[in-house]
Amino acid sequence: MKDDAIPLIRWSTQACLAEVLDCLRTGGPCVVVADLEGPAGGRVSEAVLSADEHARAERFRVPHARASFVGARSLVRQVLGSYLGVAPGRLLIDAPQNHKPTLPDTPFLDFSLSHSGNWVALGLYPHGRIGLDIELVARGTGVDPARMIRMIGTARERAAVDCCGDAAARMALFLEIWRSKEAVLKAAGLGFSGDPTTLETLDGAGRPVREIAFDGVPWRIERLAGADIPAITVARAP
Repeated sequence: MKDDAIPLIRWSTQACLAEVLDCLRTGGPCVVVADLEGPAGGRVSEAVLSADEHARAERFRVPHARASFVGARSLVRQVLGSYLGVAPGRLLIDAPQNHKPTLPDTPFLDFSLSHSGNWVALGLYPHGRIGLDIELVARGTGVDPARMIRMIGTARERAAVDCCGDAAARMALFLEIWRSKEAVLKAAGLGFSGDPTTLETLDGAGRPVREIAFDGVPWRIERLAGADIPAITVARAP
């Protein structure tokens, strides 16, 4: 497995798209992140969505949730369409409910999509497998990490969250655990239809691990950070 860090590219202009395509042509993974309330929002186009995606968008009752869905699907179609030489609106994406979206006509290219608030993250990996999760800390408002960790955590993870000295530390550790589990389960094609309690995200000292074995695969865990960008956790395997 490669030791180099995954490039994190902020999507806002055509030049950024060229950077993504250059990265993919090397065969390595990359992550594209977009703030839909920033310049990237001006590049969102509902016109490229499929009929099914349009129908799903219309079922959203909360405008912000609808905008996030449309922005995420628009990003996927524009980036993948450019890489594959296919018009974004004609790109065939198979998105079965509760399972990972795939490209039936391009099985060698794996991708994973995550959105939180106004942010969207897209992980891409030619000839590999990838999953990722992006989470705004603000999303944790109203969430009880002590209760939630009992639903998704191992004994070690539950103890670590319980031992945190204050509420902010508990929330930060819970979100770290959550992102790692979701990234692995999405990379494996399951999402949270898989059992998150089977994944151990902390070592014996309570520190986040760099590799998680799941479904017979050693998934490398990487945590990406950038200026003014929410925390992103990526799981990948060749």
